[in-house]
Amino acid sequence: MQIDKREDLLSLLDDAENNQIISNLCDKRLRKISFKTCEGLPGHIEWYCNLCTLHFAGFSSWFDDVKISRTHPCYEKALQFSYNGIVTGFIGIKYSHLKEVTADDAN
Repeated sequence: MQIDKREDLLSLLDDAENNQIISNLCDKRLRKISFKTCEGLPGHIEWYCNLCTLHFAGFSSWFDDVKISRTHPCYEKALQFSYNGIVTGFIGIKYSHLKEVTADDAN
């Protein structure tokens, strides 16, 4: 979905919250839309009519298109962010058979 109207973005983020991709969606500010990932990491979107910025601590990425995706090999369902037709990131629910490797696993 191209980011043209704030209401459309909020509707998609509402769907993502209903699909448990994100939680704690808060849109009380004009440009800042706050949320938490399914893993509990706080983030926010800075909204402008044709370009948005996804923010996490120490990280920012532009996007002009976002959709709910079920085609990423690591995610059951995810928000897929794109800029100028190039996918820039995913936020989502990892498949349960995938696990993080720790230093103890490597030994």
